[in-house]
Amino acid sequence: CASSPSSVFILDCIYESKSARDIAMKEAEITKEFQSQREQLEKDKTEEINQFQIKSKEEDEQREKYLVQMEKDRKKKKKQEDIDAFEAEIAEANIEWERKLNERVQRVRSVEREYKKKIWALNFNEAKLEKEKEIDDGHGYLKCKIDINKLKEWRNPCNIQIKITSNGIIYSDLYSIQSINPEIKEIRPKVGLF
Repeated sequence: CASSPSSVFILDCIYESKSARDIAMKEAEITKEFQSQREQLEKDKTEEINQFQIKSKEEDEQREKYLVQMEKDRKKKKKQEDIDAFEAEIAEANIEWERKLNERVQRVRSVEREYKKKIWALNFNEAKLEKEKEIDDGHGYLKCKIDINKLKEWRNPCNIQIKITSNGIIYSDLYSIQSINPEIKEIRPKVGLF
């Protein structure tokens, strides 16, 4: 991009068509939207499980109160048949409680499976989206790696001009090339030596 070693500041230059950049930006927006939906599903799953766990905690507290009361009632029983009937009642209550605990585990697993399926379907829909094809009509961007140390040696590094050639032909009537670096306002192609 320059005629003398002292003025060479571009280390590498890559062309990217406007179409490719637009496609990449659109794909990034789509990915962001799908990611947002995945995060919402995870949030909904967590909220549903938390609500279920709050209800389970209330049942646990009731169970604790029940066990304390049963222990008090057991001490009041004197006759053997009363004690046997009481033990049978407790055994039945324990079986019911075990069934309820198993239902809890199954409920949480069911919620997790349900949301896993939803996320899988979302991922599937994202993956099957048709990719746009790049159409290069000559409008595009040059991505250059700049030797910052070389620019620091210059008195006025914001006033930069470059020349662009292709197969030995110099292109002088190109549009202005906008620089992403905030210190470099604008780069204009120019025919001639630096």
